[in-house]
Amino acid sequence: MEHKEKLAVVAYPVGRVGATALMGLLRIAGFDPGDDPRGCFDLPEQQLFLRNTYKGIYPEIAIPPCMETVDLIGAASGAEYRSLIAGTLGSRLPAAVKSQWFLTIPFLKQMEREFDIRVLNLTRNLGDQVSSILRVWSGSDDLVRRCASRDYVIDYVLRWRQFGYDVLKWSGLSVLDLSFDRLMNDPVKVSGEICQFLDVDRPDYFAITHCFDPEQVNGMKPGMIAGYGTGKGELAEETIS
Repeated sequence: MEHKEKLAVVAYPVGRVGATALMGLLRIAGFDPGDDPRGCFDLPEQQLFLRNTYKGIYPEIAIPPCMETVDLIGAASGAEYRSLIAGTLGSRLPAAVKSQWFLTIPFLKQMEREFDIRVLNLTRNLGDQVSSILRVWSGSDDLVRRCASRDYVIDYVLRWRQFGYDVLKWSGLSVLDLSFDRLMNDPVKVSGEICQFLDVDRPDYFAITHCFDPEQVNGMKPGMIAGYGTGKGELAEETIS
């Protein structure tokens, strides 16, 4: 059987779901996340690519594209994305990469013959995610964001969640659905499930618990983890992406 290098993908809707923390787990599990001077594991080259390819959608406030558009964009820009991955991560495989808003899935679909691509579909308790987005937007210079209502953000998040479900089903890629709340509440068990899905050894207990220490992940006070996933937890905005 032909050997394919692994590419682990953390896919998520719009943000504030804990993708950076999950990328940290993948790093200690042996996946190279590339270089990001901000420490958020966002490839700068990919960020620029998404801004150019999805103008008017990413990273603006926009409804998701229809599947016909996704198919066309995948065909038009797939080779460019393949070159981007080869140039930034090609010598560092196995690698891990974020799929912000699921927007790289059409390109990854075309790369499946070359790479062993496995997608972690990351979601978070809707109440916590919406509250976190609203807190970030409250300090924005963008009046639309600053004045957004809770119902508006709920609708926004749910539309992108549905888009993620549709585009992942369309892609046929191997997917593990993952709750960040469950990961925070039982990091060792859930990390084991993730590593089994990715077919890699699980990091040791202490490495995992340090990676998902609530104070390390989001500045939560000791004991606040009891409210995680209920919509009642308070999360520091700088680290949950």
